Amino acid sequence: MGPITNVQFEDYLERFNSDLIESLQLVQTSTQPWSEFRILSNYTKTLPRKYFLCSLKLIGDVDLSITFTVSYDEFYQVPVCNFRVNKYQGEQEQALTNLCEIDCNGHLVKLDSHPIFDTPWFSIHPCETLQVVDEFMGPETGVLEYLKCWFGLYGLPSVFPMLQTRYI
Repeated sequence: MGPITNVQFEDYLERFNSDLIESLQLVQTSTQPWSEFRILSNYTKTLPRKYFLCSLKLIGDVDLSITFTVSYDEFYQVPVCNFRVNKYQGEQEQALTNLCEIDCNGHLVKLDSHPIFDTPWFSIHPCETLQVVDEFMGPETGVLEYLKCWFGLYGLPSVFPMLQTRYI
């Protein structure tokens, strides 16, 4: 398929966001401490570039809140996922920013400046995204299908495998 443009990304972002929120699910395993998740906020905004932000909470023995954004990287010509994580034990909240860089399921995840908010967020580095996603795309693949495939490979499920999408 090749790269999608920023215009294509912005044209399909709200539909992608809607489909993503409808299909997001928590995969239950015997070793996982969370029993459910809730969407706390979700919106699409243009400031100065279009992006969407979603905040969710994993509920269990220890609660986690994950806030993530999906935006477009002009240099790499691919979507990017940035996220923050907070851990809750009782009423006490702790931001998980003590790691600067980790290898997570083969992806380089590092604490970096958010491309829109200019504050520290974790990001999945986009350097090989275009080539990897293209391996799964045919020449007639549409933009929405491209975004869904990208999210499965480079979005939240790549770092938090207990969160999966179930597209219909």
